[in-house]
Amino acid sequence: YYRERYNMTLEDVNAMKAGGCAICGVTESLGRWRGKSQSNIHIDHDHASGLVRGPLCHGCNVSIGHFNDDPEFLRRAASYLE
Repeated sequence: YYRERYNMTLEDVNAMKAGGCAICGVTESLGRWRGKSQSNIHIDHDHASGLVRGPLCHGCNVSIGHFNDDPEFLRRAASYLE
């Protein structure tokens, strides 16, 4: 799957996941959303180009998806929270 989809070996994927989520930094397999089985570290990719961006926990992966991968929306959200 990883070779076909991302041109990555299983060793590449495991090394990337070992570093934890690129946004929140969790390294545990259940991430910060403890108790939810879908919270494993995922390999995130740009949907337009297909290029791998990095490892994300389920919560962070879904969150950037809700913002349509748009950095401007995320900046506005950060500003709102601040």
